[in-house]
Amino acid sequence: MTPGLVSALIAALLLPTQLVQQPCPTELIEEGVIAYRELRLDDATELLRRALEAESGARCPDRTRALAYLGASEFFRGDREAAVEAFQNVVIADPRYRPDELVFPPEVTGFFDQVRRDTPAAAVAITDEGEIRAGRDSASIQVVVSTPHPVRVHVSDTFGIPIRDLFRGDVRDSLSLGWDGLDWRGDPVLEGEAHLRVISLTEGGSAVRHTILPFAVRWLDEDRAPGDAGVADAEVGGQEWGRRALGSLALGVLTGTAVLLVPRAVGTSSLHGRGRVGGSGRAALGTAAIVAGAIGFLDRLVRGTREPTMPLLRIQPEEAEPTLDESASPGANP
Repeated sequence: MTPGLVSALIAALLLPTQLVQQPCPTELIEEGVIAYRELRLDDATELLRRALEAESGARCPDRTRALAYLGASEFFRGDREAAVEAFQNVVIADPRYRPDELVFPPEVTGFFDQVRRDTPAAAVAITDEGEIRAGRDSASIQVVVSTPHPVRVHVSDTFGIPIRDLFRGDVRDSLSLGWDGLDWRGDPVLEGEAHLRVISLTEGGSAVRHTILPFAVRWLDEDRAPGDAGVADAEVGGQEWGRRALGSLALGVLTGTAVLLVPRAVGTSSLHGRGRVGGSGRAALGTAAIVAGAIGFLDRLVRGTREPTMPLLRIQPEEAEPTLDESASPGANP
């Protein structure tokens, strides 16, 4: 293979990375802002659109600002449809964004508020990523919405199949939730990637859009493998929990037998002064003792099989900001 061919292959492999890692077009955005302030609206629109096209895939922190100035430029140019589209993109990117009233005139801020009220959108974040003991601790989740509307929040796999529903109902401004790392069956989730998904709904329950925050689940217990929750404890349950269960049963049976066969073991006096409890009373007490022992047996047996030590998990978002699921079709049932 010739050196020239090697260089060409390396350049081809690096090209996608270079496209993704291109710098944020800050200068273009600033030029567009200056053109807007100088009322060169056509220039402002062209510069800001060029900046947004160049920014695609770069996660530019000035994207929301560029969209806001683009919407204002289109508004004053008289293209209300383009202004609505720009402001909708602002709302979807940042549901809590409000245009600065010292920068934009009242007609622009009022138009933006109207678009925001007509654009149900949500943002989601895991606010205290870290370690949790599954089933005992909770990862904190914060949801904010652009306008009051019903939402559904759930944890899903990477294919969108729900793992655990967390919330479904109306949200006026924001919502705080917790997730304990368990799936719908009460088992710890497997190690790997998952999605925290917020679905904005209509009043009729149809999906408007899906906002997704990818995150990773890592098992931190070195002596346990993913999917082994309760395996080690099942061995303990077959020994320690089994001994405790049998002990409860034996105690109940022995006590009941003693009550039935040895009247004086129960008491030497009664309200009637006969010095012993009647046969029907002994039978009732004995039966109650045996039943109590059986209940203790079953309780300890069930606890031994259903209360394993849960794994230690690390919940870590893979992106700083959630992304919109473009494949979600509006109007579909969530």
